[in-house]
Amino acid sequence: MKRHDGVVYVTGAASGIGRRAAERLAEAGAVVAAVDVDEVGLAALARAHAAIRPFVVDVYDTAAVADSVRSVERELGPIVRAYAAAAFLRSDLLLDQDAATIFRIMDVGYRGVVNVAKSVLPGMLARGRGDLVHFASMGGWVPGLYLGAYCAMKHAVVAFTE
Repeated sequence: MKRHDGVVYVTGAASGIGRRAAERLAEAGAVVAAVDVDEVGLAALARAHAAIRPFVVDVYDTAAVADSVRSVERELGPIVRAYAAAAFLRSDLLLDQDAATIFRIMDVGYRGVVNVAKSVLPGMLARGRGDLVHFASMGGWVPGLYLGAYCAMKHAVVAFTE
């Protein structure tokens, strides 16, 4: 990864692809605002990388995301890139998943993307600079067996981003 200067806001940073993105960005010189609901995972990530600052936030919560963006910019500086990677997967037949699980998959993966975009984009536009990176997958284009809710969420992310 090329050298990266500036503040990057990364959701889903306590594990998976969000964690790896946060680590790589920190290694490339970015100051990383690591965002997740997993306080323990965030703390371990921050201990391993001096350039990573943890922010415990549920991306489903519109006000909490907006508050965290304001805090990050006040404490660390303007956000130059935002990675929306928070998501989770449950692989079952849709008939075997309760509605609450299906909605939570959509809330974390899609609503989180919307909340991050709506919170960081105004500042980026005002500064005339910034990047939004939304994590999707092939599931956003091609449905997968036992992945109905996940693929629906990823399709929403793809459509919103386009």
